[in-house]
Amino acid sequence: PPPGGFGSPVVRTTAATRDMVERLEATILRTARPRYREEVLTHHTGVVAYTMLAVSHLGIRPRNRPHLGGVGLAEVATYWVIDDKWSKEYFEERLLDVPPVAIHLVRQLGRFLSRMERELLYHVGSSAVASLHGDLLFFFDADGKVVPFSLKAMWAALDALAIGFPPETPRNFGRHWLRTRLYEDGVADDLINLWFGHTAAGREPLARHASTAYGPALAELRDRIAGYLRELGFKSLEYFRPT
Repeated sequence: PPPGGFGSPVVRTTAATRDMVERLEATILRTARPRYREEVLTHHTGVVAYTMLAVSHLGIRPRNRPHLGGVGLAEVATYWVIDDKWSKEYFEERLLDVPPVAIHLVRQLGRFLSRMERELLYHVGSSAVASLHGDLLFFFDADGKVVPFSLKAMWAALDALAIGFPPETPRNFGRHWLRTRLYEDGVADDLINLWFGHTAAGREPLARHASTAYGPALAELRDRIAGYLRELGFKSLEYFRPT
């Protein structure tokens, strides 16, 4: 790869990101059975940040309204249709076969709303429960107020969690890291471009003239990226572990 990696003059090292992920994991585990108000808020914010950090390393362009592949977080599918950019040069729309750890983390947020409601009711009060909305992709600020998800809000949450995440980190750092890592592993350009939405117009993998083995290609990338996520320290953590 060129100095710094692909797509950016600066790409975070694997060790730096793994250290950050492990610090965040420790925070999540420490607050999984909260004893007081601040731990409830920290746990939810930590799990959302952890989940979206994993998603940011799938090669999807960062957006304030993330592509998470489903009608609701609880029913998120294992295949995600991604359409994160319009381009005359490339065929950007694509299908991703998402690694299991990312699917697990997103589904945790969608399936266990009752756990957070219980902890909020016990440690914060009924008014906090009433302030929630249907979308669980949000953060709590220090005052316990709901902060809707955005990239700005996520960067602020990562900074507040004090896990060693520099606030000047580029928004698409995960995408750049993944592309660089795939090139380092010698993955074929056509496979990388298929995953990242850089397929040149006229070479679409699902065109009538194409000979792409689409299923095996996606499975090859899914399994490889699943290994990268383990390398970065991501695990199938639980959201508010039941007592």
